[in-house]
Amino acid sequence: MLLISSILPLPLVAAEGGFGVLDGVLVGIIAVGGGLGWWLHQKKIAELQAAAEAAAAAAAHKAEAERQAAAATHAALVAEFDAHRTAAEAAQNQAVARIGSLEADLRQTQEVAALLPPAQLRIGDLEKALNSERGHLAAIEQTLATVTRRADDLEVKLRDTTERFEKHRDQASQRETELSRELAAREKEFTAGRVEVDEARAEAAKATETLSQLREQSEKRIATLQRNLSAAEARASLVQKEFMTAVGVTAEPAAPSKDNGSRDADRRARQLEDSLKQAEAEARKKAREDGYKIAELEFRLSEAQEAAAKAGEVETLRAEVERLKKQLGE
Repeated sequence: MLLISSILPLPLVAAEGGFGVLDGVLVGIIAVGGGLGWWLHQKKIAELQAAAEAAAAAAAHKAEAERQAAAATHAALVAEFDAHRTAAEAAQNQAVARIGSLEADLRQTQEVAALLPPAQLRIGDLEKALNSERGHLAAIEQTLATVTRRADDLEVKLRDTTERFEKHRDQASQRETELSRELAAREKEFTAGRVEVDEARAEAAKATETLSQLREQSEKRIATLQRNLSAAEARASLVQKEFMTAVGVTAEPAAPSKDNGSRDADRRARQLEDSLKQAEAEARKKAREDGYKIAELEFRLSEAQEAAAKAGEVETLRAEVERLKKQLGE
């Protein structure tokens, strides 16, 4: 808008005097936005750091509790397995001793049965008892095998749980390190961006002041040129009236005076025209210079706005941190 107004005719430029207010409002908005963004960023960083430390402590406490619970479960299973194995071994030893005793009794009974028919009944009973003890021993061995398989499965599950816990803890630690590094880099970028914004803000304020001075000088120059132009037109009109009066009043013999007056009037008119052309040329030159300066100031202002827009990357970083916190919480 400022560049367009610089190439308009001089009266239109003089009529437009309110575009500096928009520049001031824009600079004020940039300054307030930069300060507010910095304050919110510092506050959010403190909250994120506190939340990250709390989440890390909670995750470590939870992992330690899970590890202790798994260790307690494993110890209980090992104790139960040892108890079952001890009981099974004792029962097996008892059964073996019982079988040996029964076999000895069977042999004695068989020896006696050859002499005594009632001994056959005792032999049958002993054989049944022997088969029963053998079945009981097989059941004990089957139970022992089942308990052994269960202990092996629990040991595999415990080992898998421990590996997953170690892997999850390593991933969480690595992710926390990456987040800390990225957060530090973002803070460094934000600090650099804030310095650029402050510099751009200072340049914008200086540019606004310079623009106001240039506009005031241009308005004064245009007003002076308009007054000079009005005075020149008035003088030209007066000279023309004097010339017409001289032509209408002077007689024929006074022709040399008429010619001299005409030449003087023409000379003064040419001088006024030359002065007016020179003033217009200077005004156009000054307007071009003002337009160049205004364009340069607008370019600097756009650079300041781009520098201030870098602060928007902090919001992206906040969203990333929130997402990672949710993942760690899961």
